[in-house]
Amino acid sequence: MKGLFFAFFTTFMLFSKVRLEDKVKIDVLFESLCPDSRHFIKNQLYPNWKDIAPYVNLNLVPFGKSWSTEGGTKFICQHGPEECKGNKILSCALKLLPDQNLQVEYVNCFMRNYPKELGQVCALEIGLNFLEVMECYNSKKGTLAQLEAEQTTVKVLPKFVPTIIYNEVSYT
Repeated sequence: MKGLFFAFFTTFMLFSKVRLEDKVKIDVLFESLCPDSRHFIKNQLYPNWKDIAPYVNLNLVPFGKSWSTEGGTKFICQHGPEECKGNKILSCALKLLPDQNLQVEYVNCFMRNYPKELGQVCALEIGLNFLEVMECYNSKKGTLAQLEAEQTTVKVLPKFVPTIIYNEVSYT
């Protein structure tokens, strides 16, 4: 399975008009409790990450088939309230991690352990202050991060999660 994502990415690079000095923009629209999202992160993205990282600008978007209500103050998620909580924690952590390598490490760890663990062990492993993540989660910053994820997701309206977007072209 590791080879499938890498083969698709390599083929995309060969046949697209992307020069090697340009990085491919990849958006991954996913959900914290979606079994397919977990499978993709753990078995495709993460095992191939070191090979593709030099060629990619990655944007991880934890929202999927969720939507906001009550003027953007509440969220409803496909897999329930725990998924909304996980998506918001992930949005906050990603905002606090400017390095995409650390983002991939954190998201992979989170997807392996949530909801048994809220991400604090994952934060510790990469040197992220989990108190800052939870401050974001419990504040308007976390809500705004999820609204931003919603705006990115609504542009595509994914039929399937995860949805992978290469240079603004959707592949589900």
